[in-house]
Amino acid sequence: MDDQLHQVQITADQATGTVALDGSDISNVVSGYLLSQQAGKPAELFLTQLVKDDFEGLARVVVGVPPDPGPAAAAFLSAIDAGELEKNALSRHDLMDGGPHELTRAMLRLLSEWASGSGIRKLTEQLTTGDFAAKMRAAKVDVTDAVDAVANGGSKMQGLLLQLQSQSIEYEQKVLAGKAPGSAEFAGKWDDAAKALQDAHGAGRRR
Repeated sequence: MDDQLHQVQITADQATGTVALDGSDISNVVSGYLLSQQAGKPAELFLTQLVKDDFEGLARVVVGVPPDPGPAAAAFLSAIDAGELEKNALSRHDLMDGGPHELTRAMLRLLSEWASGSGIRKLTEQLTTGDFAAKMRAAKVDVTDAVDAVANGGSKMQGLLLQLQSQSIEYEQKVLAGKAPGSAEFAGKWDDAAKALQDAHGAGRRR
């Protein structure tokens, strides 16, 4: 990679595209390009394939070398808790088929889901609609916080359950003091929300 910054100008339309490097048109010597940029860093121009965008500014230029996915993969894997991975894999009966190396294959499938975020997206879609979301709103629980607690468990789940328990106790005390109506339906909404959280978390662990 050339660490020196070059002046880059890209002009593209539906039919043609040109790339100029430090004022010189190099379109006739490259097959295409890929432009990328991360926040707080200079743009990087990979001379690889044709895209249909316009760009003018400073960029690092890399000839024929695509980004290395290794560092990102290493960072992702180093953040995985081995115990949690094994526990989640064993609870995913849909991944355990009795075949050779089923635990290893289940772990690899889980890692793929976690890396792509597909498991979290599916869980979010299921929980933000229907009965679960209605019970959270009835108990004045933010649905986003509830989904986060279901997905991550641990202290987030415990904190939310303690919050619901505290609200339930506070309401009972108000009823006893004559400061709130003693409606069983109203009083049960915190218990209903707590049970929905626990059920959803258990179901998520079995997926």
